Amino acid sequence: MNCLFLPAKTAKYRKNLLDIGLIFISNFFLYHQYWLHNKFFTGNDFFNQLVPLINYQSDCLRSFSFPLWNPFVNLGHP
Repeated sequence: MNCLFLPAKTAKYRKNLLDIGLIFISNFFLYHQYWLHNKFFTGNDFFNQLVPLINYQSDCLRSFSFPLWNPFVNLGHP
């Protein structure tokens, strides 16, 4: 029995491979500016929301306090 070539199984999965290939090609066609030009989907959210959170947590850890909740998220409610 040759394990490298099984025509019954390969014919079964050819349609799936074609569909997956079409999904990847259409994804690349629609989002080529993000794939090729190092753009981000998040836009300014990273700099407006994540960086201040990281700064707050790093400041708390530098002062040897563990931040259990962030007063700048959810209007200061835990």
